[in-house]
Amino acid sequence: MSVAVLRGWLTWAAGWTLGAEAVMWLAIALDAWEERTEQSYEPMSVASWLPGLSYACTAAILGGLVLLALGRRREVLRRPGLLLGALGLVGAALGFAGWPEHDPREWYVALSALGAACALAAALLPGSRPAPRATGRALVLPGAALVASAGFLAWTGVRGGSYWQWSGEDAVSYEIALAAAVVLAALGLTLGRWSELRGRLLRWSLVVVGVLGGLYGLAGIIVLLSMEGVLYRFEEDESPWSFGLHLLLVGTGLAAAGVAALRRRGDLVAWSLASATGFGLLALWQESTWGSVMG
Repeated sequence: MSVAVLRGWLTWAAGWTLGAEAVMWLAIALDAWEERTEQSYEPMSVASWLPGLSYACTAAILGGLVLLALGRRREVLRRPGLLLGALGLVGAALGFAGWPEHDPREWYVALSALGAACALAAALLPGSRPAPRATGRALVLPGAALVASAGFLAWTGVRGGSYWQWSGEDAVSYEIALAAAVVLAALGLTLGRWSELRGRLLRWSLVVVGVLGGLYGLAGIIVLLSMEGVLYRFEEDESPWSFGLHLLLVGTGLAAAGVAALRRRGDLVAWSLASATGFGLLALWQESTWGSVMG
């Protein structure tokens, strides 16, 4: 695997993380600003430095994301975007580490740190031209990631279906999950055969999946930006993270897969589908009421 391919993968991962966390920290910053102007909740429940950090993180993450997007046409902007985004994600990791005790966000620290590491590594690796398409043995890694995410989805489907004893309307969702896991595993195992996306049926099917993912992501954005209590809330209130985060992560990953399909980058399609499945399920298990029931 060449350095250029690795740089392209890391840049893609950084962009995916920045896209998801830009929404998360924008929602946090808006909630912090609303608390500052109205003070409807008890301010002592949140560390005094966290609101200020949220403004800085939001600006850095959004700025890095914009520069990275513009870097597709002007390569000179790619590295500054990655470095600014890495700085914002480091701040995000620190912010999540200092989250209120009644509403822990430990695994977001890992997500932010991983994204920051990808962004920094992509910025420091040599090369300035657009990354080439991965071929041959380089496809083993994204294919394996897709198979692993399929296994996670299948395990989740089995847990949910067993809980409902594979009967009733609720069991249908888990049967669909198992079918989707089979499809993802098949795509991962055969990545070398379709990575160039020459077939129109597969390519446009993935584009449709990307559009549906965009709608999922939009639903997550609406939930996080419209519901109260992203940062300041009473312990007994429903958390918007429980409703919106898994939609945001799944939607971001699927939308990225659709964009990669248009670019005929099967390796990035595999990484995007694996990220959507893995991180979306992780949010479902960690954040939602569903996860607490199934756990």
